[in-house]
Amino acid sequence: ADGDERFIEHTELPVRPASPMTWEGGYLTASPDKPVELAIPGERLSGTETTQIRITQLPTLNIPEGLEYLERYPYGCAEQTISSSFPLLALADVGPQIWPDAFARQRLADKVASGVMRLLELQTPDGGLGMWPGHRDAWPWASVYGAHFIVEAQNAGHPVPEDFRRSLMDYVRRLLFRNGDDPDLLETQAYACYVLALSGKPDRAAMARLGELIAAAKAESIGSAKLLLASAWAAAGRRDLAGGLIGRSLPPVRSARQTTGNVGSPVRDRAIVLMALLQIDPTRGDIPLLAAKLADDGLNRHWASTQDVGFALMALGRYLRQSRNQAPYTQAILEVMGQSFTSVDGGSLVWTAPPRSADLPPRKELRATARVEGAKNAVAHVGWLAGGVPLSPPNDADHGMQVRRRYLDEDGRELSLERIRSGQLVRVELKVSGPPHAAHVVVCDLLPAGLEIENQRLSGNAASAVEAVAGVRAEPRDDRMILFMAALPENGEATHEYLARAVTAGTYVVPPVRAELMYDAGTRSTFGGGRTMTVAPR
Repeated sequence: ADGDERFIEHTELPVRPASPMTWEGGYLTASPDKPVELAIPGERLSGTETTQIRITQLPTLNIPEGLEYLERYPYGCAEQTISSSFPLLALADVGPQIWPDAFARQRLADKVASGVMRLLELQTPDGGLGMWPGHRDAWPWASVYGAHFIVEAQNAGHPVPEDFRRSLMDYVRRLLFRNGDDPDLLETQAYACYVLALSGKPDRAAMARLGELIAAAKAESIGSAKLLLASAWAAAGRRDLAGGLIGRSLPPVRSARQTTGNVGSPVRDRAIVLMALLQIDPTRGDIPLLAAKLADDGLNRHWASTQDVGFALMALGRYLRQSRNQAPYTQAILEVMGQSFTSVDGGSLVWTAPPRSADLPPRKELRATARVEGAKNAVAHVGWLAGGVPLSPPNDADHGMQVRRRYLDEDGRELSLERIRSGQLVRVELKVSGPPHAAHVVVCDLLPAGLEIENQRLSGNAASAVEAVAGVRAEPRDDRMILFMAALPENGEATHEYLARAVTAGTYVVPPVRAELMYDAGTRSTFGGGRTMTVAPR
């Protein structure tokens, strides 16, 4: 203040939470004589909470939870890019009845366009798709998956660059020229036949040859190839040949999960079974049970990769499209936070919790009641999804692998977290151990708010002292370092270092470091959250 004049300056400081966002959800059914009581857990940092309750005519089948997982999945290889966009396209007609906001027309168009543009960056010289930008070798399975997405996007009226589409489809057709009886190759070729048939250009000679190879194969994963080939014949107009491949006894799904090659899994196999039956024999009596099993896999956290989620959502969307036979309700009522909300003309009811001020204490639980009116046999499907930053960091836990982190000085000595100076360089050492040759390992190391990653791309920067490790793709971001390891070595152990600098004095909570297999999220490790780091002034 100066006499009668006062000067006030407001400064906004970014605050990084010490734990990542977490999400959970569930679904139930309500009828006129059986309302549903919800008790949605809270215990999340005020200001980060988000809660939504949906009452719909169609079963949600864990679809909103799957879409949310794909939306927030932080990485972006070829397969993950396709999986984040394809289900929105596949669910475009039924999705608005389950989660209206996610399927707004412009949002859907933008997501599909973004996916197509990202795939353009991943195209290799031979027309296929590499796993990451700059890769010169195409990933066959992801290339066919991407071609499937492109065909469906174009059929739905979304623009696709013609040169890109043509070169990708040429690559898919050339895959059929490869010889061999390797199970991964046969499965990829069967998928390629299906995509070509969907595009209106089936290769019937290749399909006939492939049928003979698949009939002679004994591998556990060959059931998926047989169903994909059956779908190809159906798309080519030969439902008789398609039905002959399936028969009345369904092929078994594989028992083990692949983390390389075609990244197959029991979940994806079940999704392929469901899609094939809905296309070829939609009146089979076991279809509802297959759909319920696939949805329960998601509820029980067995959707363990973006590939699982992408295929599961596409299959469940196709199932919903063909099974709208439940008695509709006439009105849905939701009672929550002392208020009552009502649907209009028997439509969906979606309630989102209002923003909660960061000044308020955390909410322990949110209670709500969902009721419906209508015929006695009317059914409503009630789903909820809640997310936010948990009040406590996750406990250390190792599930099939281990990640450990140390903060070191420039000479490699371990630092005391209580005695770090502002401006000091910090070597961050990350050690991962797991199954030998485990593929597609991702490590995500969140930084305490007082540290910043040194930019290794700047010449003369201290970060250049840390050598790049072969087979490791490092992606530094504002608040974290992400490492993508092609595979662990033969001894199952790998070490990576990067440099950070202490920049802001203060005391900070140290977030956890997390490692997992991208195509088997059940193999994972979390370590080191909850301690404090003190950065002293210069």
